Amino acid sequence: MWITGSFSHCREGRRRFGAPRFSAIAWLVLAGLCFSCTSFAEPFLPKSLDVVLYKRDYPVLNGNGNSELVDQNNLSSAIERANRYIRYAIETTDPTYYGYAKSQLISWWNEENPHQDVRLLRALIFQHQHLFNQALHDLNYLLELNPNHTQARLTRAAVYLAMGKVSSSKKDCEKLVLRTDALVVLNCLAQSAGLMGRAKAMDEKLRDVLDRY
Repeated sequence: MWITGSFSHCREGRRRFGAPRFSAIAWLVLAGLCFSCTSFAEPFLPKSLDVVLYKRDYPVLNGNGNSELVDQNNLSSAIERANRYIRYAIETTDPTYYGYAKSQLISWWNEENPHQDVRLLRALIFQHQHLFNQALHDLNYLLELNPNHTQARLTRAAVYLAMGKVSSSKKDCEKLVLRTDALVVLNCLAQSAGLMGRAKAMDEKLRDVLDRY
């Protein structure tokens, strides 16, 4: 299962910007650079309606609501497609794909005791919809079954942080130590540290770790 949520993109941030996506300093610098690049740019005015402004590399649902036929009897296939749509949502920052993901799981969505993967995907979608209590209900259940469920633990840390429960988020991050990539753990901890007045110290630690990668 892939890792998502607020704490998942440190490697990609390293590739793109040379610093973690979660670093407040890096984001401020990047924002300043982007502002300086775009503040005085001339607006682009296409000369005809045939000019392609944006080419989409991700699937789009058709008018019937499906880019792929949903086999309501094939759970594994539905889970695979839902995973893919959530990945698209994260990569493109397009929330539409969360709806696409839910559509793949609709036959199992309201079950009281769904498959564990359905429960996790449902929690991720609830998280995006800011239905945090519903997300916590599913994540707590998963972690009771398996305290070492990395994705559930990471997602719950992000949910706690969004709810302002910084200490609870930090505890979940700490429980990930030695269970997943060190950079992911530090990224997770950095979020709560930033809200506890320790952003500068954590940023220095993150930069030190990144220099070793």
